Amino acid sequence: METLMFHFLTEAAAMFTRATRSSSNSMPSWMTSPTGETPPNSGRNRPRGTARGHSSSFGDPNQPAWLNETTPRAAPGSSGSWRGSGEADPLLPNKDTYVDIGLTRRQFKGPLGKRYSSDVLFLIFFVVYMIGMVALGIVAFVQDGLSDKVIYLTEGVDFQGRGCGDNYVFFPHYDTFPDFGVCVSACPKAGDSIHALLPIAAPLNASVEVVGAPANTTTRNVAFPAYDTVKKGFVCAPVDAVDAVSADTTQLNDTFGVYIGAIRSNWEPILSSCGIGVGLAAVYLILLRFGGCFIMSLSVVAVQVALVAAAVFLWTLAGQDDVYDRHAQNLLLIFAVSCVCAAMVYFLAVVVMVQRLLLAGKFIVFATKVFSHMNKMLLIPFFYTFLLVAALAWGLAVTVCLFTAGTFVHINDAIPVSDTHTVNVLVRSFQHDQTLRWCFLYHAFGMYWLISVILALVDMSVAMAVAVWYFTPTDRATKTKAFEVTDPVQFSLQSILSYHVGTAAFSALVVAPVRYVRNFFMYIDDHKDTEASGNVLAQAFSTACCCCIWCFNQFIVFICKESYFITAIEGTSFYSAAKVAHGLITSHILRVGAINRIGNASVLLGKIIVCGATTAITWTLMEDVSSVPAVLVPMIIVVLMSYAVAHTFMTLYETTINVLLLSFALDESMHGGRGRGEFADGDLTKAVNDNLRPKWQTVL
Repeated sequence: METLMFHFLTEAAAMFTRATRSSSNSMPSWMTSPTGETPPNSGRNRPRGTARGHSSSFGDPNQPAWLNETTPRAAPGSSGSWRGSGEADPLLPNKDTYVDIGLTRRQFKGPLGKRYSSDVLFLIFFVVYMIGMVALGIVAFVQDGLSDKVIYLTEGVDFQGRGCGDNYVFFPHYDTFPDFGVCVSACPKAGDSIHALLPIAAPLNASVEVVGAPANTTTRNVAFPAYDTVKKGFVCAPVDAVDAVSADTTQLNDTFGVYIGAIRSNWEPILSSCGIGVGLAAVYLILLRFGGCFIMSLSVVAVQVALVAAAVFLWTLAGQDDVYDRHAQNLLLIFAVSCVCAAMVYFLAVVVMVQRLLLAGKFIVFATKVFSHMNKMLLIPFFYTFLLVAALAWGLAVTVCLFTAGTFVHINDAIPVSDTHTVNVLVRSFQHDQTLRWCFLYHAFGMYWLISVILALVDMSVAMAVAVWYFTPTDRATKTKAFEVTDPVQFSLQSILSYHVGTAAFSALVVAPVRYVRNFFMYIDDHKDTEASGNVLAQAFSTACCCCIWCFNQFIVFICKESYFITAIEGTSFYSAAKVAHGLITSHILRVGAINRIGNASVLLGKIIVCGATTAITWTLMEDVSSVPAVLVPMIIVVLMSYAVAHTFMTLYETTINVLLLSFALDESMHGGRGRGEFADGDLTKAVNDNLRPKWQTVL
């Protein structure tokens, strides 16, 4: 009897000790598992010679029982029970904000698990939208906008439909006869006379004369009095602002058409910039592969020098009065001052972030190790860059055709040549198709969505390949990864393109509305009425809205990227992956921020260098850099496209580092906490422990 009583008291004391442990000084309350359980031992304490018993599918019977559970364990005090694996094991954080939301409640399939098509509804929506894009493009190409009609966007056109070439078009009667223009070599001033040889049209009741008649057609040399004009694109516009606004000439008021026409005039430099960007990005990637920290240090200095050189160059251009007009000079001065400010901000940022840059240099070594096992990963950016260039060429061609769509109309006008005399002239007028121009909004959103999907697929393909590498056991004999698939890179590409295009489309679509709303508020903020501009409260409210939307946009972009990383690793849908990503962010926001900052810092300088060098080289290829409309839109396209190409290549390092650390976090969390990762390399574990977390932290 005494023996039974002693045994009962011993068990009660042990239970009381475990129950009150969180209030003692031996373990803080925040480290106590809410379920009362202690994660099982990993292979760390496993006897020698015992196999690990896992595979990349994470679903075999050799796995620990807790990893294959599909239902939650019972909490303390409930009817269920669970025997801990030992009090010395570290405990995991709150289950409500558990990093692996659901990972311990269902089987973790891993990158090699069976996959299904994710987000099929958004895949269908994306395909239907792209079919509409193709249909719109076919309608635009039927308009023959890339041949004779494009002249109305690229140069001045006179009343007979003839291009003025390098000359300008002057409208003698812009207020009453806006379609009647003549070509002049220079914009006239008040008091000048403009002489034009006019073909005289037949009377209205006679046969209509055809434009471009034979040489014996009746012509007349007519002199028109000029007014003060200023060069605006290829049009001589009235100097008076009121007159310029009231002028109803199609070529003068077609501001968007002038900027779009610059795309057609500079299509060769634009497409050449894609090839230049690919070459520079590939070279930088190779240098980073073998140079590592040295190349990053050199890049820091190169960006600083480039910003200062750009400021000096733009300042010099702004002083060339004989080449640029006053408007262009003011813009160049603004760009020069912006470069100076950017150089100062960059210098301060480097001083503040020098430790992070050094840390990024350390983790580049681990990305390089992944590439050494999967050399074909270098082919991923070339494949997706080809898709980007093809999408760009299609998008620009359709854009030009949409803005040149229209019909020719012949008008018999009575042009005044003096106070008492008029001359009947057959004028060829071009009427733009406004309906197709409004369709450009549909086309622009489709291009943004398509390019965003391609960039997302790049990240997902690289992420899945890295996850396959990480979650593949290492052969102890050869010290290499024992892949279950013949070609991990090809397997990743095929899996992403076969099953997860819908997820990429969904993630890109989620970000778009937020960006459009932010742009709308910025437009309102920049175009306030005069009365509203004096209202301090209205300005503060508008600025606050823009800042809040910007922050929300950054959060959405961040969580979307984490979501399709999880999709690439597990093969889940966007919603399921977003739940895991949200838990990852809310429970370990500093840790996740550190992970992404390391990946971004490792290649951000490379993106800036490739983008800046490509833009500078393309500038020298431009035929006409004397006016803002001739270079503004083409250079914006070059900057965006070169950055996209640079991202496609640099994501090899950025995504590899991010996914390695993300996989490391999932690995440790699923296998018991700090130092218990089943697949973590020893050097990677040491680097994380030394650089990314304090000694007391139990998870990454």
